[in-house]
Amino acid sequence: MISRFTNTRVSNGGTYTDIPLYCAFSKESSPVCDQLDVGTYDANGIIYERDQYWNKSAAIPAQASVLLLSGKLDPQTPHKYAQYLLEALDGNEDDDESETCGMRLLLSYVSSNGDLNGLDKSCLEELPAFSMTPPLVYQYYFLSTNDIYDGDYDESLAALVTGSSSSIAGFVTTVSKENATYKAAFIVFLVLFVATLALAGLFAFRWLKLKRENERNRATGDLPDDIEISTPPEVEATSPELTTAFSTQRSKEAR
Repeated sequence: MISRFTNTRVSNGGTYTDIPLYCAFSKESSPVCDQLDVGTYDANGIIYERDQYWNKSAAIPAQASVLLLSGKLDPQTPHKYAQYLLEALDGNEDDDESETCGMRLLLSYVSSNGDLNGLDKSCLEELPAFSMTPPLVYQYYFLSTNDIYDGDYDESLAALVTGSSSSIAGFVTTVSKENATYKAAFIVFLVLFVATLALAGLFAFRWLKLKRENERNRATGDLPDDIEISTPPEVEATSPELTTAFSTQRSKEAR
């Protein structure tokens, strides 16, 4: 299995479907193209002769640099071809020893003698969030299910995304429109919900205000209509000049 994986060639999934096109455009005489019989038309093939730049690595200009990214689990572009390209690049300045976050964690763990309190995990903050949710197009095309973990197989889902690129684009557009519709409906519901809460709060405030006014009116409703206010006897005896007597009467509106 290791040998099959490491010795595989660069592949782009459905590249084999381009063989008839290649045979038709190139008019190549080979067992495969002869069997397809698509290059027997009366015209020159659309093919170019190899020039002096074919199969040669371009020199990297002094003012430029090259960033080469490769993953060892990429099924379409095996890692060994990235190594070949790195070795073939014609330039003096290169850096193929950059540390990964995993290597930095291991180095920090060993340097701190296994003390987790001294573990430097700052590189984790630089990593993007990990998501196990694939795009719907891939989910339907490869798994044909609504749930990638526990969903049942539904052949009709794969049929939605198989075919030409235009149909796939149409499906993606449809899904995007549906998502936009759901978002719009949610926003409308949220606005109505907030407005309802605001009205309910306003009614509650008015009700409490009226309730307090009624309580104050009931508290003053038991008082007599005529109220006489006079100076206390002890004040009158010591300070006659402060003696003042008067009476007041509540209005009918206050009753």
